[in-house]
Amino acid sequence: ESVVKSLEPKRVASSRRATVTIFGSGLSIGSRAVLHIKGISDYVTAKSSNCTIKSDTLVRCVLPETTHGKKTACLLYDSEKDCAANRTAVLVYISNILITGIQPNLSWVRALSQLPNHFDPEIQVV
Repeated sequence: ESVVKSLEPKRVASSRRATVTIFGSGLSIGSRAVLHIKGISDYVTAKSSNCTIKSDTLVRCVLPETTHGKKTACLLYDSEKDCAANRTAVLVYISNILITGIQPNLSWVRALSQLPNHFDPEIQVV
């Protein structure tokens, strides 16, 4: 029997095609795997046909872009149409995060590289 135990990462950006790793047992039961994504609240469905069965315990899929929110991911094989409860996991699509700056602007590595040539590395800077 094929069982999905976990999914990593559990949170992905909604507008990027992230790769998710599915862990479980009996995952090599078919020749082709598909990850079906169903919205829990909005009933939007998407499908990733870009899945690779790596072993009996690991499958990797490139996720489709979709709206943000909590989704149910279901692993299907070959020509299966219906999701089995033992092959589903919750996946959260989050809005993209835009980083506009990091403080402080000067990193420790850059600060140390700008020390004078006569700086003695045995002296501790606190």
